This record gives sequence, structure tokens and C-alpha cells, in this order.
Amino acid sequence: MNKRHSSVHVSIFGAIVTYVGVFVPTPPYVSNYPVKYDVSVFWDVPYFNVSAHEKHRLDIYRPITRVSVPLKDVIPKECSSEPDGCDSSYTMEQSADSAMNELRPVLLFVHGGGWKRGSRYNWLLGFHQNIGYAFASRGIMVVNVDYRKSIGPSALGGPVTLVVCALAAHAIRRLYPKSPVGRISFARLWIVLVGIVAAFAVFPMWTRWLRGDFALYPSHQDDITAAVDWVHNSIEEYGGDPTNIILMGHSAGAHLLAMHLLKSRAVDAGETAMEQRSDGIRGSILVSGPYSGHRMGISLFRKIVFMFPVFGFDEDTWEGHFPLALTGDSEHVKQLDLPPFLFINAEYDVDLHDHTEDMVQRLARADVRAETFTVRGTTHFSVLLGLDRKFSLAESFTLPTAMDFIARVSKIQPRRIDA
Repeated sequence: MNKRHSSVHVSIFGAIVTYVGVFVPTPPYVSNYPVKYDVSVFWDVPYFNVSAHEKHRLDIYRPITRVSVPLKDVIPKECSSEPDGCDSSYTMEQSADSAMNELRPVLLFVHGGGWKRGSRYNWLLGFHQNIGYAFASRGIMVVNVDYRKSIGPSALGGPVTLVVCALAAHAIRRLYPKSPVGRISFARLWIVLVGIVAAFAVFPMWTRWLRGDFALYPSHQDDITAAVDWVHNSIEEYGGDPTNIILMGHSAGAHLLAMHLLKSRAVDAGETAMEQRSDGIRGSILVSGPYSGHRMGISLFRKIVFMFPVFGFDEDTWEGHFPLALTGDSEHVKQLDLPPFLFINAEYDVDLHDHTEDMVQRLARADVRAETFTVRGTTHFSVLLGLDRKFSLAESFTLPTAMDFIARVSKIQPRRIDA
């Protein structure tokens, strides 16, 4: 089998596995973390007060408790004029915001997208707002963070475009064989369709480039650092506990959070590790992340799609932009007093398992607690995509694994505020 056919088969296999993992139910299981709360959302909260950039925004998913209230307090007053009146002995369930007297643990989530794409919400697939609803409905406040993106080709856009245009060309020739377009040869029609789609895809990138609306690393990192600082300083106003924060990132988001922890806790001259640790972070959940610049730079494909557009053309600097390079000195890492890590990978995560193994070995040398978990039957996307879909692989395995970790490293119950 040649290399081209092998890549096509891997892509088809990955698509099938993603569909099965998200939409085909797994056998029912008894969850230790059932849904107990309603969720209210604060959309588009700015975390950079001096910036009007659309990506300097975050969404806050806040758990709200359902409480029993007298029926007479929730039905219209006109019922008192009815012949039967209102029986105040009956009660009904109603949502009540309890954020005024208790502080919830906080999960700060950073999405992936190859540093070039992605958003904190996707109205078509419900990705990544499903993260917010899944955890908030179980009592944990979620802060879903956005950040500026680089410009570059899409890892999936090219293959998908070629396949879709081939199907479209075939359909046009079959449905309209006598039309001027239908008489064009399949190859020429396919090339025309690919050109049209590519023009529409490239045009937005060029307009962003001309406006200067793009980021090169470390701009992404600066945004994440600003968002974490905002959560630490302001989340209490929304009912979150700034002393009980868990970080969670997927793919590029996992890379950015790992870099944040390693850089923000670097001990400056005259400071101690304990002084640096006043950030309230209790643990970090990193899902399918790239942690080695060397491994990312081996493949020409990844160089073109990820490394050049995001990290520049100086390959000698790439390794320093990845967490593995910052964990080489075990004594230095020990001084950072890093929180515990949970590394989650999909079973079909290409070579990202190697990145995780490298990081776990480095952290172990510095006596940093690091756990690993592989979600069987999932791909790079379905490991989180079905997180709020009942009996999906993500809801059945990824979610309880993350909740167990949060319960072990932090206070999963809300902290009461003294009156």
C-alpha cells in the first residue's frame, strides 16, 4: 500500500471512530457525578480591559441550584381569585442562584485548533460549550477562554476539500450530463471546484493578514496568561473560588496551559516558590497536547501546517516554545512547586502519546505528580466532543476521569461565604 492510500485510509478510519465515539451509545454505567444543577451563562466577558479584540473574551458557565419553593410564590397572583384558590402546601422545583453565599470551584478551559482556528463555542457542533455545560451541571464553574489565532493552512481543510469537490464533480456530471458544465471532463471540473473553494478559503486569510489581525507565538501565550490572571482577580464576583482553580486544555490549549504553568511559576530573583504559588491553581488537566517542538518539527506536513505559521521560520527557536524544553533541569522544576497533572489522550491520537510520555518522564524526575489516562475508542476530537452526550465515550470515560482528578486535588464542594 503506498503512502497516499495509507493516509486516506487512516483519515476514513478516524472519521468512523469519531462518529462511533460521539453518537453511538456505550453500555450504560452508574455515574458517580450525575447532573444536579442548572447552568446560567455569562457570554462574551472581556478579560483584557484595554483591548477591544473579539478574541479577548471568555464565557462563564455557572451552576445554579434547584430548590423547592412554595407554589404560591411562583404562580400568578390571579390564582387567588379562582374558586379553588391556591394550596400553599404544594411546592415545585425552581432554579435559584446560590452564588451569593457560596463560591464554586473553577475549571478554566482553553480550546485547541492548531493555534490557528477554533473558538470558545461552535453553534453547529456545540463544541466547546459542551465542556461548560458538562462540568457546570455537576457543580463546577467553567471559564471558557478564547485567544488570538495565527494564520495558516488547515490540517483537515485540504483533504476534506479534495474529497467533497470530487463528489460534487461526479454528482454534477451524473445529474446534468447534457449541460455545458456536465460535459466538462471530471478532472477539469474537479480542478475548477477546488479552485473556487480555495479562493473562498484563502480570501479571509488574506484580509486578516492585510488588517494585521493575526498572532505569532507568544501572543497566544500572553492572552492565556492575561485570562488566568483575570480569573484569579475577578472570578469571585461571579461566584467562583479564586483559591480553587483547575486548568484544562485540549490540543494547542493544553500546550498553552503547560507553558503558562512553567513560565508563570519561574522563580524570579528575590522571590520564593511559595510567593510565586499564590495563583490558586490546584491541578491541570491536559488533553491530547503537543509538548515537544522537536517532535512537531520532524514532519514536513506539520512544519507547513503548524510550525511555520505559528512559531516562525527559525527552526532553532521552536523547541524553546514547548514545555518539554522547560523541564530539562529537574532542580529548577522542583522549585516551581507545580500542581498535579492529569494527561488524557485519545486511543487514536496519532503520535501525541509520545509527547505525553516525554512530559511525564520529565515531571517524574522533578517529583511532580503526573497521572495518565487513555480513552479507548476515541480520536483527537471525540475524546471531548461528546462530553455532554449521554453514554458517549467522552461522557462515559473522559468526564468521570477528569472529575475524579478534580476531587482528589481540590475542594470539589463549594466554599461557603461567611455572612
